[in-house]
Amino acid sequence: LHARMTVAVDDDTVYAADTTGRLSSLTLEDGKRLWETDFEQPILGGVGLDDDQLYVSLQEGSLVALAADSGEELWRAMLPSESVSPAAADDRRVYVQTVDGRVTALNRNDGSQLWTYEAGLPVLSVRGTGAPTVLDQMVVVGFATGKVVALDANLGVPRWDVRLGVPDGRSELERLVDVV
Repeated sequence: LHARMTVAVDDDTVYAADTTGRLSSLTLEDGKRLWETDFEQPILGGVGLDDDQLYVSLQEGSLVALAADSGEELWRAMLPSESVSPAAADDRRVYVQTVDGRVTALNRNDGSQLWTYEAGLPVLSVRGTGAPTVLDQMVVVGFATGKVVALDANLGVPRWDVRLGVPDGRSELERLVDVV
């Protein structure tokens, strides 16, 4: 299983996941375990965190929201595909990018889908995506097409897109332009 796991840190607590499916809350000072949850299936992209909720993506293609203070599962939502990067959130929505070239916004309170933006995929891409970045009322995302897109956080429509990489070369491998 190939995964780039990330940890999340909030004040004096570290939240870390492993690829076997365990999510742990640890004290920053001495590493003492506060709680642990085992999903019994691989976690793919590490831990996303906002004020009081954690987000982990599972190999089955779901995103799980948990209470940061207890590890209690709050909701679980099916995604269009699996996600290998942490989710990002604002006070109303959770944003997750999946390996099929989509960004999905979910309701932060119940996980219901609000919108999906699809960028499409080239013939060959790297298995990996960057985490969405939430800025004011925009969500900025890089895609395997070589573009960076700023999406309206409420509507999921592009405010702007810029091509950073232009596919060039004789083979599909030479034409890789993934923005991660």
